[in-house]
Amino acid sequence: MVVWTIPCFLSGGAALFLAALLILRRNRGRVFLALFSMASVTVWIQLANGFSILFERQFIFWRQLSLVGEILWPVTMYLVALSFTKHLSLPFQQILVWRFRALLAVAVVLGLFVIGFPHLVITPGVEQEAVVFQRPWGRLIWGFILVGLILALSELEHILRVSRDPLRYQIKFVIIGVGGMATIAIVQASQMLLFAVWQQEYMWMAAIAVLLSIGLIVYGLRRWGPEDLSQKLFVSPHVLYTSFTFLIVGVYLVGVGLLVAVVRQTDWTMSSALGMLLLFVAGVALVIGMFSRQAQAELQLFVAKHFYRSKYDYRSQWLELTESFSSCQSVEEILDQFLNILSRTFAAPKVTIWIKFQADNRFHQVRSVTTGPSNASIAITHPLIDELGQQGVPAVLYSTETEPNDQIKGFMEDTRAVVCVPLQSTSEHLIGFVTLSEELHGRTYGRDDLDLLRAMGHHVAMLLTQAKLMDEQRASAEWEAVHKFSAFYLHDLKNLASGLSLVSQNAEMYGHDQEFQASAMRTIGKTVQRMMALVGKLSIQIKAPKHETAALFEVMNVNEIVLEVVETLEGVSCKPQLFPGADLPDVSLIPDEFKHVILNVLMNAQQALHAEGMIEIETKREGQNVLVVVKDNGRGIPESQLRTLFQPFRTTKKKGLGIGLYQCRQIVQDHGGTMRIDSQEGHGTKVSILLPQVCHPVARVNA
Repeated sequence: MVVWTIPCFLSGGAALFLAALLILRRNRGRVFLALFSMASVTVWIQLANGFSILFERQFIFWRQLSLVGEILWPVTMYLVALSFTKHLSLPFQQILVWRFRALLAVAVVLGLFVIGFPHLVITPGVEQEAVVFQRPWGRLIWGFILVGLILALSELEHILRVSRDPLRYQIKFVIIGVGGMATIAIVQASQMLLFAVWQQEYMWMAAIAVLLSIGLIVYGLRRWGPEDLSQKLFVSPHVLYTSFTFLIVGVYLVGVGLLVAVVRQTDWTMSSALGMLLLFVAGVALVIGMFSRQAQAELQLFVAKHFYRSKYDYRSQWLELTESFSSCQSVEEILDQFLNILSRTFAAPKVTIWIKFQADNRFHQVRSVTTGPSNASIAITHPLIDELGQQGVPAVLYSTETEPNDQIKGFMEDTRAVVCVPLQSTSEHLIGFVTLSEELHGRTYGRDDLDLLRAMGHHVAMLLTQAKLMDEQRASAEWEAVHKFSAFYLHDLKNLASGLSLVSQNAEMYGHDQEFQASAMRTIGKTVQRMMALVGKLSIQIKAPKHETAALFEVMNVNEIVLEVVETLEGVSCKPQLFPGADLPDVSLIPDEFKHVILNVLMNAQQALHAEGMIEIETKREGQNVLVVVKDNGRGIPESQLRTLFQPFRTTKKKGLGIGLYQCRQIVQDHGGTMRIDSQEGHGTKVSILLPQVCHPVARVNA
């Protein structure tokens, strides 16, 4: 049995060495004094456990002394956390002091009770060297120990989490060592609450864990001195809020567990079922509380009121605000996200968002927390709008020195609004505003609230303005697409109208010729069909600018297309002469588009002819390609105009659009070919179109 005492005396000796080391330090700050008190209690506990094994007859007596030390143990650990907190100048010292005093007072009372009435707490167990803790006092004592240890461990974890290097590097092993001792004590206290029987194995296990923890503390003391802790730490409200939430939930669960254990130990016939029912009710209540806006707001207000000068951590609030809006792509998404942020940040039961509509020049309610869609609206001449537009800052309606007029008073009654936040960017007029009702329990909005609301309103106003500009750009792009295709179609219609004009002019001279009449009627009929087709396409494009239809390529002989176009020009003054090539390889074309190219080139040649003009069209093989050549003996193109010939909206014609050749070149390139123009002023023009043999052009879409 002496072997079992070795871990106890080793850990007790290590704790004694730690206490001596702390005494010998010249500069004994509050942290060292707290560590000394914890080391002293540890010596007490470990030596009492060791003596309980050596002196079996006094086993219960030594266990009583050990229990008194275990009652004081969480108090000393909490004192260590308090000393670290004071030395780091964290903002919640006073609450920790009162909590420590409460723990110390309860520990003294329980310690005196154990010393004065040991038979009510400890009795020998059935097995040798086992101890049974009587109900309810034994459970009460171990419950206090467990709660105290949890409080101490949570504060130690909080200190380690908020520290930053190099400070964390200097103190982490001391904090981890004290936390390790608290952890093994929590495990033992949990076992005592569950089974109420103390076994000798617990003592051996705890002694080994304490020995390792003291080793970490000694090692950590070599890495820092009290002067190293003079750095000031800032604890964000979010971290403190999380810690308090963890602490409250932990204490709540411990309390529920103790209540269920007490119920199950009763003699009631339904104690087990009642315990399960209590667990269910407690779980439901916990979920309701965690998701309650009122509970969250109360806890946030408690943290802000007692621990911080400013109510909000503006850095974290700004990061949350910008990250929340980073994925918003439309005005509706921005408004939804803004409403969500307002409801999470402020404890107002009712929040509404109002936006100005251009259609009726009124402000409409578009979002609300507690109500569904509303048809409420106010005119731009409303006194509230004038006040918001002039001030540009949140208006506190309930603090106005003068009595509000009837319109503002009616608005306040309908919306329960006490604060109005304008949505107004630097370059825009008032585009909207936000109303918030009075916060829970009648709390008023302070300067921190108004500053945060002002920053939020300005940021959201900028986002709404940007979204509006993006919508206008999209609409402008759609109109640009309509104009682009309209210009192309208009050019086609102009060419067709030019053909009809030539027929009309020739009718004065050859109108009595029956052959001319038949040819002219065929030309007019085909031209009208093409005009109607173009008008139909343009109508579709205007209704749906992004409407796309697949372009269909056909494998065919180029002579067929050229011949069909030439036939449509019957009745003109100078009909083109066609010289079709033989044995031409097939090419891949979109018939309607290539007809447009040939017709446009022929109409340009017609307009460039003199009184005795000539137009020739020749098709021939050019290696593996097909070459289409259109020549005329007109006035030609000046050299200065050849450079910009394929640029859009460049023309020398009085009634020209300047997009014909640009469009023709685009179509030829889409077919995998090339277009070249050779011209000399006074000697005519030659247009060469080279098309590849049957190929597989890149798939594309046409409007």
